[in-house]
Amino acid sequence: MIVIVDSGSTKSDWCLVTEDGERKIVHTEGLNPYFFSSENEVTDCLEKEIYPYLQPEKVESVYFFGSGCAAPEKRQVLHNSLEDFFVNADIYIESDLLGAAIGMSAGKQSIVAILGTGSSTCLFDGKNIVQQFPSLGFILGDEGSGAKIGTRVLSDYLHNDMPVGLREAFQKKYPCSKVDFLERVYKREKSNRFLGMFAGFAMEHKDDPYITELLKEQFSLFFEKQILHYPSGNPLNIVGGIAVEAEDLLHEIAEKYEIKLLSIVKNPLQGLIDYYKEMYFRQLDIKKKIAELKSDNNQTTN
Repeated sequence: MIVIVDSGSTKSDWCLVTEDGERKIVHTEGLNPYFFSSENEVTDCLEKEIYPYLQPEKVESVYFFGSGCAAPEKRQVLHNSLEDFFVNADIYIESDLLGAAIGMSAGKQSIVAILGTGSSTCLFDGKNIVQQFPSLGFILGDEGSGAKIGTRVLSDYLHNDMPVGLREAFQKKYPCSKVDFLERVYKREKSNRFLGMFAGFAMEHKDDPYITELLKEQFSLFFEKQILHYPSGNPLNIVGGIAVEAEDLLHEIAEKYEIKLLSIVKNPLQGLIDYYKEMYFRQLDIKKKIAELKSDNNQTTN
């Protein structure tokens, strides 16, 4: 059995693939190592949300692609917990951006972007990431992301810059005081997820002129700060919930900047499953042939 994981800051999608080709999809909270206070939090998640669906000792390989996993020291936090849980498995951990590139590129060169709770981009040559610009996180960067859109929505609401009708709808959906909002943003953990929640409100009202302009502004910044830095002529693939919700606007902005936008998908999991499932079954076939050769040799010598 192998396990393939696509993990963002908000949620993780797990696919368990058996030797018979059976698949099981499991969803857990996001496992971004930047937001863990200890390895125990990862272990608790695995035991509560993954253990009921498999026998960890039967897993041979784990392919984990996650946000916050680009730095080796951050990967190590996850690696320790996964290694302790999947005791007989080889553990492979890489960035969610590489996972998106493998899952979407079909082995061809393109710019690959993630637009979810956060945002990030790279130039992928079909095998490796060959160029990348820092996304800088939701405070300094992450243009076009859910956290950044949500930040703008909440800021406009608190500044009373939101149109009256939308302001009333926002207040009805989130009946909190200014103090409550500020407490949650500045004094609690995982504020990026909290701010990203308000991007959902923006998507619900994306046809409102105020929201439409807000989204266009954020997506234009996304192209200007990240996409336009790559060599011209490369097509673009985008993955992420925000991208799917605002597909029409992204096509419009891409056309404005003369970027060929090939595809937009919610997550790259299916592409990753196809890639690693094929590799897994090739390995199984090789093992089977080696076992048959050994058996034939033993019979001949006997």
